[in-house]
Amino acid sequence: MFILPHHILFLFILLFSMTMVACSNSWFSMWLGLEMNMLSFVTLLMTSVNMREAESGIKYFLVQVLGSIGFLFGSLSLGCSGFFFSFNEFLWTYLIFFSLLLKIGVGPFHFWFPGVMEGINMINCGMLMTWQKLGPFCILIDLQNSIMKSVLVVFAMISGLVGGLGGLNQTSLRKLLAYSSIGHLGWMLGAIFISNTIWKTYFLTYSFLSLSLILILFFMGFTHINQVFSFGWEKTTDSLMIMMMFLSLGGLPPFGGFLMKWVVFNGLVNNGLFLLSTILISSSLLNLFYYLRVCYSLSLMGSDAPLWVSMNTSTNISIWVVLSGVISIIILFSSSFILMLM
Repeated sequence: MFILPHHILFLFILLFSMTMVACSNSWFSMWLGLEMNMLSFVTLLMTSVNMREAESGIKYFLVQVLGSIGFLFGSLSLGCSGFFFSFNEFLWTYLIFFSLLLKIGVGPFHFWFPGVMEGINMINCGMLMTWQKLGPFCILIDLQNSIMKSVLVVFAMISGLVGGLGGLNQTSLRKLLAYSSIGHLGWMLGAIFISNTIWKTYFLTYSFLSLSLILILFFMGFTHINQVFSFGWEKTTDSLMIMMMFLSLGGLPPFGGFLMKWVVFNGLVNNGLFLLSTILISSSLLNLFYYLRVCYSLSLMGSDAPLWVSMNTSTNISIWVVLSGVISIIILFSSSFILMLM
């Protein structure tokens, strides 16, 4: 993957559009920021020479356009409520609400997410899992009320179940990360019930862990669990780093992923949401199970005869591990700046 000048341009538009959404106080500017973000990301997907990535870009475009139509129509109808429309304002608010959930990929609106993730490269997977969810979440937090919070409980439970059960039979690392991201969306929706500060902390921690893992997998060329079999014990330190990333993202104590889930779980229990807490914890155990499959391959299934040619053996993977951490920290600070503007 080569960095071309137009990539830098569209990456800047991605950053500017999210800042625009976070700072907006009108429906039109929010919609405009979301459209700029969507079109720039689709352009990054469509400029690839890989036909599968172009196909995924079309899928992503169609789904996002459907969500944008619902968001625009709902916001215009909400602004004109009482003048041209006699329906209840809750109808248009819920239309905006469901459109944002579709854009994020919350269950049961997740049908497009694993398919798009499977067809794009690891770098775009990381952006789709983290950065592309920031804008809709910023609007969703400002839109919530007491009635929508009760609806969010249902979607949080569905997302947790889909994320836990959907990844059990996956051999593709990209689809596995996609269902893990859907499961984390359930935790993020649960974090909204507690406070915006806890949601920001969860999102930043999740983004850091996901981007670090995505970058390491990208530099190593891993796309399927089978490729992990050829990694072996000859790179023990690198295997340990990858295992720690997977286990932390799965929420195994005492890693950072466990701490952020513990804070959300404690807040949900204190607010009396026992059913949601139970479902999220159960789905987190399922997520941890299929992450342990990868860690088991790293620790016990080493082989000197690679079945998959996935990397240059002369490359020092540790350098890529450090570089992945540095890039993730830079992206983390960018996300922190956006969230400070909310």
